[in-house]
Amino acid sequence: MKPTLLQPALLLLILSTVGAGASGQSARVTQVRVAQVSGAVWMAHAGQATASLKPNDRVRAGDEITTLSGSAALLRLSDGSTVEVFPASRVVFQDASHSVWKNFLEVVIGTVKIHVEKLSGRPNPKSVTTPTAIIAVRGTIFDVRVDQEATTQVGVEEGLVSVASFNLSMPGQQPEVMLQPGYQTTVERGQPPSQP
Repeated sequence: MKPTLLQPALLLLILSTVGAGASGQSARVTQVRVAQVSGAVWMAHAGQATASLKPNDRVRAGDEITTLSGSAALLRLSDGSTVEVFPASRVVFQDASHSVWKNFLEVVIGTVKIHVEKLSGRPNPKSVTTPTAIIAVRGTIFDVRVDQEATTQVGVEEGLVSVASFNLSMPGQQPEVMLQPGYQTTVERGQPPSQP
């Protein structure tokens, strides 16, 4: 594929991906690297045995990251965005069939802080899912917390975030709230997001 046929944002992603070749397929191979690890952090891929996570390890689509009590990890995406995984948390990076611009992360349980970088000053559309919520971002800093009952809390530090209930029985009908800096919402299973 000729670079002139690619959208500017995709071209930027391809050029910024470490070790990526000229094709879009190569750009999808490595999207995430481990920047820092503190304590015991484990990674599993497609149900295989877990391995201890170390700085500079690559995280591929489908990889599940688990932090134990007292441990944490900082992961850096190829576009400069970061995901900080706090103690006692479990997250899954989405499989290769998902677009890197859409659902890139599922927070299964625990707490994460996500900083989505803008691309050349323009929005960088990404979304994060939990068992009860879909969180759409456009370049911002926000926290996501999921408890044992799958209740999701989302708080915004910078930028704007859209939060909707994750309810497959009502596709396209999920109520949505917009969060500005300093606001948060809670999403319980089968319920719409609370007012910010």
